[in-house]
Amino acid sequence: MRRKLITIILILMCSIFISGNSFDTSAVGSNMSHKQPIVYVSIPLDRGDTLWDIAIDYSSGLDISIKEYIKEIQSINNLSDDKIIAGQHLIVPILASNESSN
Repeated sequence: MRRKLITIILILMCSIFISGNSFDTSAVGSNMSHKQPIVYVSIPLDRGDTLWDIAIDYSSGLDISIKEYIKEIQSINNLSDDKIIAGQHLIVPILASNESSN
C-alpha cells in the first residue's frame, strides 16, 4: 500500500513538473484558492497526531483557515470524520516553496 501511494505521488509530481504549469488546486475543485504552486506530500502519522496539529504544521503560507485546511485534508484522503490512526499516511497540500522544510 505504501509503495503504491508513493508511486502515485511521484507520478503526480512528475506530471506537474513536466507540464511546467503551477498546480492551482482551485482548478480541481478544491476549497483552496491559492495562486502559488501547491504540491501534495505524504506524511506519516505518529501517536497523538491530530488533524488540527497537522494543519498548523503544514498550512504555513497558504491563504486558508485551519478549519478549511482540515476539511481539505479530509476531502483529499476520503475521511468522513477527524479520526486518524498512527502508522498510516495522509496526503496534505503544501506550498511548493515549503516542500523542503517539511
